[in-house]
Amino acid sequence: MKKITFLLLLISTASFGQCLSTEEWPESAVNSLNNGSVQEIDECNYAGEYATISGIIVGNNYEFASSGASGGYLTVTDQSNTVIASGVSPLTVNNITVSTVRLHIHTDAACGVDEECHVLSIQCVSPSCAPPVNDNCANAISIASFPYSNSQNALGATNNTGFVLNCEDGMNDGVWYTFTVATAGDVAISLTGVTGWDPELAVYSGSCGTFTCVGSKDDGYSGIDETLELTALAPGQYWVNIGQWDELEDGLEGPLTVSLSGTATLLGTAQFDATSFKAYPNPVRNVLNVSYSSEISSVEVYNMLGQKVLTKTLNIAQGQIDMSNLNAGNYIVKVTAEGLTKTIKVVKQ
Repeated sequence: MKKITFLLLLISTASFGQCLSTEEWPESAVNSLNNGSVQEIDECNYAGEYATISGIIVGNNYEFASSGASGGYLTVTDQSNTVIASGVSPLTVNNITVSTVRLHIHTDAACGVDEECHVLSIQCVSPSCAPPVNDNCANAISIASFPYSNSQNALGATNNTGFVLNCEDGMNDGVWYTFTVATAGDVAISLTGVTGWDPELAVYSGSCGTFTCVGSKDDGYSGIDETLELTALAPGQYWVNIGQWDELEDGLEGPLTVSLSGTATLLGTAQFDATSFKAYPNPVRNVLNVSYSSEISSVEVYNMLGQKVLTKTLNIAQGQIDMSNLNAGNYIVKVTAEGLTKTIKVVKQ
């Protein structure tokens, strides 16, 4: 809630349209999320105040904005009030050179002040601030076998629809991994390489959005490695969430290496066996012969514009595709077998 004062004195100084303020609100620094989303600094800043924003990634590009009350002239400075940039909202600062800034708000370039609520925001607009590919459960990285290890920087992870509260200690929605147990056994998950943030590690059964807690681990300190050991995991799919420990505040994730091992046998991700597939002749004049180690359900042919020009249902391991009526040129042939697909380039003479 905006602080209440009986007498509010806003003092501003101006130099060639660069407006500085001496009243700070909020009273403490706000940490930049750096995840590409628009982050609200505070719901009510008066023109003539400034907000301190920490956690800026040096070298990245940021957009600062003011909404709500009319008028929005912004000045971005370092902590010594050295001006970095100024202008009307939204204001973009490229290749920023400091990790903590002050964002000053005024109504105009004449450094006008008011007692109306301006909503200040910051957004990292550099490509590096895009969320990780496994930012949400639906895009979890699939683990096909043990041992497994992966290193990533989860700094851009978002909290998506909110905190994950299924285990006794809730946590941020961080980055996600998934594996499916085929034969019951033990699984050990270790988290190393953690720098500059306080992680929690949790494992769930069920499905995205309807989890059941299997286990979690939080040793309670920033930069501390975590290890979670699970015994006799039953067959089924499991989800691993690695995120900031807090269940009340959306915090920053960071660098990590996750490793999994154990006696459980995983249901690996099936792939098309390219070594068992044959397509000939290529180039082809009339008939293309196709064969595979298992039943081929269908073959589709596309021209280079992506238009489907031929479809044939086979349901046999060996078959023929009559391409005699197609114009000469290059084509993409898509073969489907047991739900798996293989695409090849074929030249029609």
